Amino acid sequence: MNASHAGGNAGQPASGGEILKCAACGTGRLLRAMFIYKEGEPPGHPNHQVVYNDLQLHECEQCARGVLIRMKHDSFDWEAAWDNEDRYWIDARSMKELNGWLAACARPQDPECNCKLHEAMRKSLLNLPELGANGDFGLIPRLRYDSKEDCRLVLGDGSEQVEYSDGRMRVRASLIGGLLCGHGWRYYENGTLAEEGEFSLDKRTGNWVEYNDSGKPVFGGCYENGYRVSSVEPMKAAAEAAKSGKAMSHPRLTFILVFLTVFSIPLALLTMLLWNLSLARVWGHWIAFVPEAWILALLVWMAYKLWPVRRSR
Repeated sequence: MNASHAGGNAGQPASGGEILKCAACGTGRLLRAMFIYKEGEPPGHPNHQVVYNDLQLHECEQCARGVLIRMKHDSFDWEAAWDNEDRYWIDARSMKELNGWLAACARPQDPECNCKLHEAMRKSLLNLPELGANGDFGLIPRLRYDSKEDCRLVLGDGSEQVEYSDGRMRVRASLIGGLLCGHGWRYYENGTLAEEGEFSLDKRTGNWVEYNDSGKPVFGGCYENGYRVSSVEPMKAAAEAAKSGKAMSHPRLTFILVFLTVFSIPLALLTMLLWNLSLARVWGHWIAFVPEAWILALLVWMAYKLWPVRRSR
């Protein structure tokens, strides 16, 4: 179990002398900013029973990113223990806004505090979905600061990236509902591509390819539901991954579909108005199919983003 979940003070490293390093920048220390929730006592404590869960918010002193760490511990038969830790990264801008609210709590390190801030954080964060293990892609920001009225953090959407300490891109991918979806890229420190492939609901799917630091494809694998089921010739996997990545990263088509979808609602209302007022009854019948076409296009686009099925055996 991570020592950070046994105690610690604000602005200080985790208790027990362990220093948690920020995985996003690789250099800064993670300092606990808030102890949000605790259930039971941690292993090693005299009052520890079977279950221990907690939720803590940390901030990197170097890159100013935040990370929400959720720990779950269960001792099934007092001998075999099960531990699970999920880390939800927060971009520096959201963390800066959130820090402004921490001053409103007199006891940010007390998980039993019932202030408005603690209650709001528990309400929005305790039921976050469990995350898979995706290596460097797990560093992608997943939470966004949402509302100044109740200080909520929500699962983020959109294209995200994490850089090395010198500013070079490290990983790049898209999130839908806080889960990795669509194409993902990982880069070496020298800027060359290290690996790329598709995600579906936070799990690898289809062909993935790995490159050496000179850019030559060296390994290809076909994934289903996060597991590698077969090997693929590296050059073939690279060609298909590059083609898929180009399609998934093209912003113009996405913009056009979203733009048309936004206007489909008022267009549908206008069509209904024309029909009900018996204005242009003949061509109004055909106009009624237009919003359905935009909605269908949106559904196809969402299915394309959420459940990519471009797989090669």
